[in-house]
Amino acid sequence: MSYITCPNCGHQCPEGSRFCNQCGAPIAMSNEVECPACHSMIPADSIFCPVCRNMMKKAGDEGVNVAPVATAQQRHRPIEFGDSEPKQEPVVESEVKPMTAPQQPASEGGSSGSNWKQYLILGAILAFLTLFVWVRCFRNSKPDRQPEATNTENTVNVNNSTDIFNRALEEYALKGDGDKIAYALRFMNSEGQPSDKIMGVTYLSDDNSSFYRIYTLTKNGSRWEIERNKTEYINGRKLIFDPAEMRSDEVPAQKNINGKEYFCYAFLNMPQSMNGNGIVTIALVDAETGTIASKVNYEGEIVIGSDGQRQIIGRHTNATNGILDSRIKEYAQGIGYLHIPTKEELDAEKEAAEEEAAKKELEGSANADRKWLHDNAGALEALESGEEVHTAVTSYDKSDPLFKSEDFQSKINSPGYVVFLCKNGVVYAFNKKTDANFVVYAGSSKATQIGFENSEKGILNIRTTNGRLQYDLVNHTIKKRAGDGSDNNKPAEVKED
Repeated sequence: MSYITCPNCGHQCPEGSRFCNQCGAPIAMSNEVECPACHSMIPADSIFCPVCRNMMKKAGDEGVNVAPVATAQQRHRPIEFGDSEPKQEPVVESEVKPMTAPQQPASEGGSSGSNWKQYLILGAILAFLTLFVWVRCFRNSKPDRQPEATNTENTVNVNNSTDIFNRALEEYALKGDGDKIAYALRFMNSEGQPSDKIMGVTYLSDDNSSFYRIYTLTKNGSRWEIERNKTEYINGRKLIFDPAEMRSDEVPAQKNINGKEYFCYAFLNMPQSMNGNGIVTIALVDAETGTIASKVNYEGEIVIGSDGQRQIIGRHTNATNGILDSRIKEYAQGIGYLHIPTKEELDAEKEAAEEEAAKKELEGSANADRKWLHDNAGALEALESGEEVHTAVTSYDKSDPLFKSEDFQSKINSPGYVVFLCKNGVVYAFNKKTDANFVVYAGSSKATQIGFENSEKGILNIRTTNGRLQYDLVNHTIKKRAGDGSDNNKPAEVKED
C-alpha cells in the first residue's frame, strides 16, 4: 500500500486520505483545494463547492463561463420542518465577489443544523405527550388510592375557585357519586388578597337520593390539599343551590363575625311534587375547623307572591338567640325566595288564629248561648242606646238539642215557632218550617218571662231583669219596648196561643 506524509504532524497516511488519521489535519492533493467556507477538500477546478455550494471562482475566471441556472436538486429541494411551501433557491448572479473569509451561507449552511434541532424539539413534545397520557391512565386506574396533593394552580387561574375546586375533586377521585359543584369560594385575607383556603359544596338531587357535601381546600406551598368536612342526606326532597333560583346575591359568602371567619351557604329544600312545605336552610361553617357552627331552617307554605313568583312564607323552626343565629336571620332577608313575615303580619295572623280558635270553642249546640253573645256583642251595645238592631243567628239541627229537659222553665207556641224560656234566663226558639233551633236572646240581663205580641207575625215580648224587649222571630231584629223604665215591677204581658 502506498502512503503519503501528513504536512502537519508527519504521520504516514494511506494514499487517497483527505484528512490525517493521526491529527485530523487536511491533506491537500495536487488536484484538490480546501473550501474556505466548509473546509472540505474539493476538486481544484470547482467553481462551486459541491459540499456547501460556496462560490470558489468568479464567472469568467480562467475562461470558464458559468450559467446562472439552479440545479434540479436546488429547484426541487424538500420542504423543511416549519416551511409553508418549497423555497425557490435564488439565482446566482454572474458578478458575485468571492468570499475572502470563511462564512456560513445564510441559505444552506445552517440547514442541516436547524433540521436536527427541529426534529429534537418535535421528539421532546411527543415524549411529553406520551408521558402525560400514560400518567393519566395509570392514576385513573386506581380510584381508591390516597393521591398526593395536587398542584391545581399550574393549570388553572389562581382566582378561579370553581376550576381549582373541580380539578381537586378530579385529582382526588371524589366525583364518583355524580354530585355537582354547588359553590366554591376562595377566602380573602385582611389585605383583600386571595388566601390559601377555598371552601366548596357539592350536591346530588334526584328521586332516590339527595345529599350535599362540604369540602375545605388548603394550599400547601404550590399545591392544594382537599378535605371532606360534612355529608348530609336529605332523601325524598329536591335540593336547589342555584343563587339565581333562590333570588339571592348573598350566597355563598365569607362572613367575619366577632373576628372569626365563616363560610355562609344556603339552599332550598323542596318537596318533590311541590305539594307541601318548603324549607330554606342557611348555615355558617367555621373556616378553621370545617364544622357547621350554626344552621337555621325557615319552613313554610309555598305560595305565589305579588310578583308572580313562588315564595316560601318561612318561619325559623330551630333558631336560638345566639349571635350566629341572629346573623343568619339578617342574611335570610336577602333571599328573595324566602318571605319572612313582618311583625304586623305576625300580629294579624295571631289575631286571626285566636279568632279561629275562639270560633272552634263556640262550635256545637252546648255552646249556643255563648256563641250568640260572642256574635252579637256589638248589637247589644247598640240596643242599650235605644236602637233597633239586627242579631246574628246560628241554626242548629233539631236532632241536636240546645238545652236539657231539666233546664226548661216555660214555652209558648205560634203557627210558625215554639219558644222556650230556660232557668238560666236564655230564650230559645224552634222554627217549624226549617226544623232548626236557634237562640233568641242570651243577654247579660236574664229573661224572666215571654209572650207573643203578634203570634202570626212572630213578634215576641221578652221581660228581662233590666226591662222589656221585643223580638221579631222572622227578621231577627230586637228593640226596647216603650215605657220599659216605668213598669219593670208590673207582671209581664204574656199572650199564649
